[in-house]
Amino acid sequence: GLADGFGAYFGTGKAPPPRPVGIRAVNGTSPCELTVSWTAVSGASSYRLYTIENVRPGYERAWDDGKIVRGTSVKLSNLTPGKVYAFQVAAMDKNGEGFPSPAVSVRVLSAGQKVEGLYLNAYDRRDSYVQEIDNDLGYAAEHGIALGSISADFYFDGATKDWIENGSMSLSNYAVVDYQAGKNSTEHH
Repeated sequence: GLADGFGAYFGTGKAPPPRPVGIRAVNGTSPCELTVSWTAVSGASSYRLYTIENVRPGYERAWDDGKIVRGTSVKLSNLTPGKVYAFQVAAMDKNGEGFPSPAVSVRVLSAGQKVEGLYLNAYDRRDSYVQEIDNDLGYAAEHGIALGSISADFYFDGATKDWIENGSMSLSNYAVVDYQAGKNSTEHH
């Protein structure tokens, strides 16, 4: 693609790997734990998992420095119950780190509670008309804040549309689905 062309022109070789798709964060069977997983990127040697802990107004873009992960899944434990977290992941190889995936948000399960909702990020469009100013891939934080404010005992998982499209997740497991589509229309300015 374009990044490979720039790499060849400037003598730096190939571009970093493309951004991962298919990220999801699902509460575990025990409180205070969840699993974040994503679809493998061809040629990636590792991934950097970015996190926003305790998503709240004013901190929607407060991504940490990331955690290096080998493989396409990580189980996180000892998380704060009832807090909303957001995640995105970037693939890495010898050419560097690629762009991050779309983000997902999740509210960590408390003891004795159950997951009722799903935040479904279907907004992945980037083209000559929809750029970072239109879609910075981070709207999951705002949706997480809104879902987290439904009630003190409303818990939700997060995923991108890829998991539904490939049949790995079912919407029927959730009473509420927040389907975020964004500016995926053909409106151009």
